[in-house]
Amino acid sequence: TPKPSSAASDVYKRQIEDMREEVLDDAVELYMPAKAYAEQWETEDLENYVNEIFNVNLPIVEWADEDGVDNEVIRERISNAVDEFMDGKNKSFGPENMSKICKQILLQTIDRKWREHLLKLEHLRSVVSFRGYAQRDPLNEYKNEAFQLFESLLGSLRIDVTKHMGKVRPLTEEEQKAIVEQMVSQQKQSLTASSRS
Repeated sequence: TPKPSSAASDVYKRQIEDMREEVLDDAVELYMPAKAYAEQWETEDLENYVNEIFNVNLPIVEWADEDGVDNEVIRERISNAVDEFMDGKNKSFGPENMSKICKQILLQTIDRKWREHLLKLEHLRSVVSFRGYAQRDPLNEYKNEAFQLFESLLGSLRIDVTKHMGKVRPLTEEEQKAIVEQMVSQQKQSLTASSRS
């Protein structure tokens, strides 16, 4: 089978990078709004969020205490640290494997989220018909809420993909050995079972 071109496989990687940047933008805007004073920033919450979603532990609270630091500087520092972290993963897995991982995580997450979305739409369809009794147009209600559900789908998709990418890592030698031993053990058991029958 022909190998996929590197340009085609990089599409998934670029898509995930774009998602990661959007997640970071949303987080900085939520916890460190541009129009808020530095004293109003929720830097500890942002630090915890970055650790949970990107799997990177950064001294954001300390950065915010520095003189002359604004939310753009902190956003840039977080972005650089996350990029560096992901570059390390890329080197550990190798570019070809990393492209496959990006594709797999993106497509599996889209598939799962889309199924959840369809179930929510089905539920909305069954509920919205009752709105007619409240003198509201059920079709307009459905359109408005379906759009909000879709926006929510996109936001949670970006977060889930980013979170999965942050947590994916190569197996250690011990983990690889354990998997091989488990596979060998299962093969022995199936061979023993088949020889008895």
